[in-house]
Amino acid sequence: MKYFPVSLFAAAFAVLTLTNACADPRSHTALMTDAHADLEAIRLERAMHRFDSARTAKPDDADAHRQYALLAHYFDRQANAAEAWERVLELEPANAEAWDGYFTALLWAANYETDRRYGDKLMQKLPEALRYASGRPELFKNAQDVASDLGQLEAYVAVLLEHREEEAGNRVFQHHLGAARLALADLQEGDRSQMLEDSIRGANPLPAGGWLRPPR
Repeated sequence: MKYFPVSLFAAAFAVLTLTNACADPRSHTALMTDAHADLEAIRLERAMHRFDSARTAKPDDADAHRQYALLAHYFDRQANAAEAWERVLELEPANAEAWDGYFTALLWAANYETDRRYGDKLMQKLPEALRYASGRPELFKNAQDVASDLGQLEAYVAVLLEHREEEAGNRVFQHHLGAARLALADLQEGDRSQMLEDSIRGANPLPAGGWLRPPR
């Protein structure tokens, strides 16, 4: 998926104005034409608002939602981007690229807006995403990152295992299933090591002066 360069973000974000937040009353066709022209001219903030007005004027236009989602992501409006991608997927559920964008927006929204509901939404949508986008590496990366952050890595692996047979010939799926199982094994081993260490410390508390040398 092609996202706008992050290096341009600070400069472009500085030109955001409240006046452009008002919906444009013109026709959907005129809005889309001008929005694409603004996009070509790198007038990104204006293009974003025109795409937003266009999707309001014609809610069943997947392209308007998609273009708005890309620009909302660029301007770090991740919750808005996630909502727009969700509308794209309602119209085009088999759009693998849209699933990628949706999961990226949910991951960023969960991280930068510190709201775990976006992470929970990603985990809820994972089985459906696997039906249409199981060949997209970025989707697995985002899902595993969210699962780890939520402490749901075991649940993530369980979902993948449910699809293992039907994805037997999918190298992308099998690679990320293996990576997820390794990550879970490392996590569980770390938990066991910590439990053992805590148990040892509980049975043999550390002396006030630190560990004593064993007698010779």
